[in-house]
Amino acid sequence: MRTYNRGDTVGKRWRFYDETDAPVDPDLITITVKAPNGNVIATLSKTDLIREATGVYKMLWNVPEDASAGFWLILVKATRAAGNIVNTETFSFQVTA
Repeated sequence: MRTYNRGDTVGKRWRFYDETDAPVDPDLITITVKAPNGNVIATLSKTDLIREATGVYKMLWNVPEDASAGFWLILVKATRAAGNIVNTETFSFQVTA
């Protein structure tokens, strides 16, 4: 698990694949960032991400200067209409005081 300070930039890269393990761009990507108390601090969409290649997206998000110390969550939901694919994953990181 990565540890960040207030004001740091969280960088996270995701790779998306279809049912045949070929790289694919999801139709929708929703990212929710939650503070240690469970409050939603940010919601990002596919347009907020950097597309590096087919199926490869990168998030850059700045930890607020007043962020609470503790364990934060990033919830990623990717949806693709072809094949009715919905994938949800959770990642965590720590913010120090």
